[in-house]
Amino acid sequence: MDMLENTPVIIASSLTGLVISRSLSNQGIHHILIGGDEPDDTPRLGESMNEGASIDCWRFLGPEFKSCFYTKSHISLLNGKHASMLYTGNPNRSIDKANCNGNKASPFMVVNSLIHVDRIKLDKLLYHQTRASHFCTFIRNSRAKIAYDAGLDKVTKVELGNDECINNPSFVFDATGPFGLVARAADIGKMELTDRERVVWTHYGREPISTLPKVWWLYGTNLLRLEQAVDGIDGIAWLIPLGNTISVGVSVEAATYRPDKFSAADVMQLLDAAFARRGVNYRSLFPETKVVKELEHAYFIRHRAYGSNWLLAGGSYLQIWFPSSSGFSMSTLAAHLAPHFINGTEGVGRFYEQTMHRSLRFHDHIHDMIKDPPFTNPYQAQRFWSHWYAMLIVRFSQHLRAANNDLASSDLIYKKMEDGGALVEKSEMLQAALIRKNYVRTKEVSDLAELGQAFPGYFTSLFFLQNSYAGLLASLRLRLR
Repeated sequence: MDMLENTPVIIASSLTGLVISRSLSNQGIHHILIGGDEPDDTPRLGESMNEGASIDCWRFLGPEFKSCFYTKSHISLLNGKHASMLYTGNPNRSIDKANCNGNKASPFMVVNSLIHVDRIKLDKLLYHQTRASHFCTFIRNSRAKIAYDAGLDKVTKVELGNDECINNPSFVFDATGPFGLVARAADIGKMELTDRERVVWTHYGREPISTLPKVWWLYGTNLLRLEQAVDGIDGIAWLIPLGNTISVGVSVEAATYRPDKFSAADVMQLLDAAFARRGVNYRSLFPETKVVKELEHAYFIRHRAYGSNWLLAGGSYLQIWFPSSSGFSMSTLAAHLAPHFINGTEGVGRFYEQTMHRSLRFHDHIHDMIKDPPFTNPYQAQRFWSHWYAMLIVRFSQHLRAANNDLASSDLIYKKMEDGGALVEKSEMLQAALIRKNYVRTKEVSDLAELGQAFPGYFTSLFFLQNSYAGLLASLRLRLR
């Protein structure tokens, strides 16, 4: 392995590791990717993209991945007897109009670019394309170990077993997620942000022999706050459409809903019934059942993200509540910045750490909604989304700075967004003025079954123009031409 000394190393062919490798290959940087076998066909987490990740899918991955994408037009929340929605895009738009590849990322791209991702298909395609690059040397290995010099705060060796090793790597990207291979070697502690959660999920499918009905929940990310008294289980669930498949799952407190009391099949049965109780009967449209998966974990942040020649990339440094849809954006943030880390760009580690750390505000906001009692009035739903949107502005602008390679710039539109968003975050009055009642749809019902019909007019142009920030941005863009 002497010929591979002083070379950047990425540990793990996870999604984070793959996008970092792709970023380095795009910059013509030779590197080593230590990974495993081709991803399997079982359902995986992370299909809902936030605004930054959606744009990155088009610009960073390219049009050859289009078959992995599905349009996303809203984020909805069913909480108590209240349905609420942040309407984000015209559901009648074609995904063909969302191709932003090659353009500079801007806020206006959100209008057409928000998507869901078929992770099974995406991960396989990305795995093979990444390995095919002549800038990437792939080493199949699942037993790598780290030699770390605490005095230099540096990874000095990556041991591969059988007396093989990579000496003096110029930089090491740890993409091993919660396991944190480099973090363990460097004794980087972590703070858990929640008690342990048990996540159970699956995909349901259908034969594409008939046309699906036009119902609003088939066009966006849908969250459900389950209640013990109503549903027999307490937690937060998701429903994400992916063409002829839907992704469905729930997160519950691990200590309360142990596998010996609630099997994974039991949990899914309760979840299916909870959605059906609210008029969202997806099983009648998607009868095919796939394997049910589960994991137990706690959300966390490690005490630091980088050292002299290493980075805890994406989920190796920080993991927050899944409704934030932040997983892929954290991975691509690390990927955008990877060449800067290798080139020693001043301040890049600090920028990465601060940008990631800011996600904790989003995590806390979502955590309060999940653990507090269900909503009892429309104001609570309105307030939830106004805070959500205020934090979204800053998160998005920081991501754009990295995506556009403008870390030091101070006079760009997204920097102004960042400053303005920071002001809005501090004032509920400004949040209320910004979001306005029309930009968040709320509906209170007397019977839970009515929630599935909560948004009449969802597919009309008038609904789009009056009720979405995407419509607002589209109008603004027309005026600026």
